[in-house]
Amino acid sequence: MVRHGPDQGKLVAKVGERALAKARHKGRQRRLVYLLAVWTGLRRNEIRQLIWGDVQLDCLPARIALRAGTTKSKRADSLPIHPQLAEDLRAWRPAGAAPTDRVFSTVPNMKCLRADLALAGIPDKDQAGRYVDFHSLRVSLSTMLAANGVTPRATQALMRHTDPRLTAGVYTDEKLLPLAGELLAVPSIPTSGAVASPSPSPDADMQALVAGLTASQRQSLLQMLSPSLAS
Repeated sequence: MVRHGPDQGKLVAKVGERALAKARHKGRQRRLVYLLAVWTGLRRNEIRQLIWGDVQLDCLPARIALRAGTTKSKRADSLPIHPQLAEDLRAWRPAGAAPTDRVFSTVPNMKCLRADLALAGIPDKDQAGRYVDFHSLRVSLSTMLAANGVTPRATQALMRHTDPRLTAGVYTDEKLLPLAGELLAVPSIPTSGAVASPSPSPDADMQALVAGLTASQRQSLLQMLSPSLAS
């Protein structure tokens, strides 16, 4: 893209396939970093240190198990993740990814964030004089949860603001299931210029999660969600 002169903004350069593929890969990575920051509230440094061993996509619910040494509070927190984010992380994970491999090779700095905001047509300063920075994505999560009726207690836990802390289980972490249910109530975030299609209902999402469980795991889940159904 030409940045200066009479052809500014036009795509006139001949870009090789390798360079184009590299640029597209970087774009997909930045998109996923922003999406992860909005859905989890993770800080830039926490995202930078995220490895595939922290991202547990094949359990119920899918979650991120943060190592104590990587968090601001130095706590080993565990966060359920929204189905939209889980799906994108599965698509992003390389086939041969090792548990110690970084999820992202880089996290956008402020210069990059401002450029992405400009490209998306989003002002980096609002009418109240507040500037957009990476931490604003964490604020967006809290606001989005509250706007969609997520309980204050669940919001505080998802934001990692209060104890008791969440602990990860071996396969099904029953302590995380209520938070996952709250998170399912929030619709997916539009990530393209097209009009977003309606988000699947929480019931449909839960049915999809339950479909792969064994009979005993389904019974355990039913006992927790609705004792009358399991009796």
